[in-house]
Amino acid sequence: MLGNYFRMAWRNITKHKLFTIINVVGLAVGICSCIVIYIITSYEFSFDKFHPDKERIYRITGENLRNNGEKEFLNSIIPDVAGIQNDIPGFEAKAGIFYYGAKIDIPRTGSKPAEFFSNSDVIITWPGYFDIFKYDWLAGNPKTALNEPYKVVLSESKAHKYFGNEPFNKIVGKTIIYNDSLQVAVSGIIKDWTEHTDFPVTDIISIGTASNGFLKRDIPVLDWSSLQPHRSMVFVKLNRGITAAQMNLQLAQYIKSRVKTSGFGTLLSLKLQPLDDIHFTNDYYQGDDGDFQKRTFAHIIRFNGYCTIYFNYCRS
Repeated sequence: MLGNYFRMAWRNITKHKLFTIINVVGLAVGICSCIVIYIITSYEFSFDKFHPDKERIYRITGENLRNNGEKEFLNSIIPDVAGIQNDIPGFEAKAGIFYYGAKIDIPRTGSKPAEFFSNSDVIITWPGYFDIFKYDWLAGNPKTALNEPYKVVLSESKAHKYFGNEPFNKIVGKTIIYNDSLQVAVSGIIKDWTEHTDFPVTDIISIGTASNGFLKRDIPVLDWSSLQPHRSMVFVKLNRGITAAQMNLQLAQYIKSRVKTSGFGTLLSLKLQPLDDIHFTNDYYQGDDGDFQKRTFAHIIRFNGYCTIYFNYCRS
């Protein structure tokens, strides 16, 4: 009986070859398309899911309505509201992050310094950075590594790149020179994150370093008043039991009471953006080449309660 079915099917296939080819090719294309879409979406939705307490980690972002009616996305704190880090309660940890593109020199005994260049993986930040983002430490102490000026924490891969296969305990204390004149000492080494992330930083310089030398004009140590859009960000970790909605309300009240007028536009608002939502923030880029985060291959656009996926090129 079963053999008859196969013979009938084979006769139909050989009798209608074109129709069969169209159906088989269509089925194959459909299956392959489903597999590709699954792989892409799984990849895109995997970014920054691995952080402990990720549900309490947010970036402070905002929106400004310019005088001409154009809306502007803000990914950092503007000077008008720089005091919120001290004036608003509810943050367990907080840290501003400054991206610092630099030429890097590693002094060598008896020879010329080794030179490297970096654009998007060197940051200057507060000690609270390690209270927000967790790493496995190979050398150094996360509680003290960024407490002093002229200190830098390196990732494992960058430590090997700069110093070869020297033991980590011997790398601690060695000198690194950024942009020919910013001389710092290694105070710790951390394991690289192996999961997908939009923030693969490898050189983490203490904010106290900025209070000395040529950086003090551009980077403050007491507040966030000089954070620059597209080159800096503010991350916070909320206290347990505090919700983003509660903090957003406090941010709105703070702006209403403190910001009388804004040179940036007519209407300013700030809010907390969940960590795992940053990967899909189209507004963050604004066509600005100074942005360092990766563009998504599958952008997510939400409107009127619907979700549409469209494809774009990746940009590192």
